[in-house]
Amino acid sequence: MIKKGCFFVFVIIPVSIGILYYLYQKYGEELIQKGNKQVIRLVGEKIQNEFKELNGGKYSDSLKVYFDDFMDKISEENRELAEKKIKEAYEELKNTVDKNIGDSLNFENIKKVLLNYEK
Repeated sequence: MIKKGCFFVFVIIPVSIGILYYLYQKYGEELIQKGNKQVIRLVGEKIQNEFKELNGGKYSDSLKVYFDDFMDKISEENRELAEKKIKEAYEELKNTVDKNIGDSLNFENIKKVLLNYEK
């Protein structure tokens, strides 16, 4: 009679590994792409929440549209590059933008930062 440990080692583990390998080969790229889009979307939402804290609604609509365009262009790139650009842009925006002022100078600063990272 075969022991439970032997059965587990010789049958269940190789079958499980084979199933996982097959699923990765068949659906791996699709899952990675969905994950990339999800990460980029979450980071974009966080940055948009930061923009909402800016006082002065005069430029908020323009800023939202401009940022959405930026995120669309960034999300077309590979994941590592997109994450790096978004993180760097976010850090620079935190240092550049004065949250108490929602004027055209702040809007122009944000546009410049986003343009630098679109390239």
